[in-house]
Amino acid sequence: MIIYSIKKLHELSMVTKMELIDNSTNHANSEYIACIKGKITQNVIFEKSDIENPRRLHRIYFNICGPFDIKGYSQSQYFMTFVDSFSHYVRIKPIRSKNKASKVLKKWITHSEIETEKKANLLRTDEGGKYMGIEFQE
Repeated sequence: MIIYSIKKLHELSMVTKMELIDNSTNHANSEYIACIKGKITQNVIFEKSDIENPRRLHRIYFNICGPFDIKGYSQSQYFMTFVDSFSHYVRIKPIRSKNKASKVLKKWITHSEIETEKKANLLRTDEGGKYMGIEFQE
């Protein structure tokens, strides 16, 4: 779209002292044109996160996924994911229904605290509203 607009400006003589060079035959440049057309940008990927994670269980990300049309082996239609931000340890727990989520979360935290001898500090989620029930407030 951008290239089309620039060519149109040039054809209508709306821009002075602009020279257009046709690089469409050059394979390397055609890749860049595709990126421009798709408005693809590349962000810098930092080598180190700016979020401090001094130990295991300091920051835990969790989410509920589902419902799925096909039930799993344990008749579950949902699953919960837990990711420890320090160790990047991932745990996935199948659950039969959303109302079991708080029980599974509490059980996982208790188990993890016993296993690591560390206390869970901060729980993060996608703020989708699934965790607003009174059972999550305890």
